[in-house]
Amino acid sequence: MTKIIFIIRMLLYLKLKDIGAFNLIRRTLKPVEIRSYKLPVNTLITYASHTVNYDDRYFPNARKFDPERFIDENGKFYTRPEVMPFGLGKRACLGEGLARIELFLFTANIFNQFRLKQVPGKPVSLERIIGALASSKPFVVEVESRF
Repeated sequence: MTKIIFIIRMLLYLKLKDIGAFNLIRRTLKPVEIRSYKLPVNTLITYASHTVNYDDRYFPNARKFDPERFIDENGKFYTRPEVMPFGLGKRACLGEGLARIELFLFTANIFNQFRLKQVPGKPVSLERIIGALASSKPFVVEVESRF
């Protein structure tokens, strides 16, 4: 059970690593003012949701791998409203439930079948390569079959 809890904690952490560098593009239907910025009708807008995930105001030491980040003082799982890997509101991803289940099963099976070890002298970087989709920098791990 402890290993399953760790996988759940790790997957909660992965929510900070959404693959979409930018969310869908929207356009303004009427003139909009956001703070002191005035946007006319038909202005194309988007936001980079991942930038919130690296904001120390919401996530202290945001760039540090910390699977315990989403555990409260009572040991219960929780998520912060600032984390939106599947979008938000009426335009949220319809496949979120299925994606969460698939991600859990895939990750649990990897850890069930293999031992993954960091190669000495070859640290794994948490930096991302941002393009149309975000990806991790290439890294090397040692993979050993459990069976």
